[in-house]
Amino acid sequence: MRYSDWLAFDEISEQVPAEPGLFQTKIRAGLLAYPRGKSAMFYYGYSADLNYGLQKFRQDILPGLKMQAETLLARWMAAEDFELRFKNQLDLFRSNFGSFPLGNEMRLQETGEQADPEN
Repeated sequence: MRYSDWLAFDEISEQVPAEPGLFQTKIRAGLLAYPRGKSAMFYYGYSADLNYGLQKFRQDILPGLKMQAETLLARWMAAEDFELRFKNQLDLFRSNFGSFPLGNEMRLQETGEQADPEN
């Protein structure tokens, strides 16, 4: 399995399936500084319904992270074992860059969760 192409958030409702899987967001331009390097990646998430999960992320989570959807792109991958894959990808990012993606770090500080467990 592989990720989709990067999409703007206004394309999500038309192109993202209502299937379980993972999603990632990145900033459109530039790189974010992490303890061990730079990356455009901002947030990793998962959902039992990707279309719903990405729309919920845009409407409910992004405002709390002080980020606007227009500054980000998203991609997705359908996967039944999405929670395990999510954990593995977060662990890999942390191993490579010394922290979780910035949005996940912010969410963790705010709620104690790295992603919204209701997705």
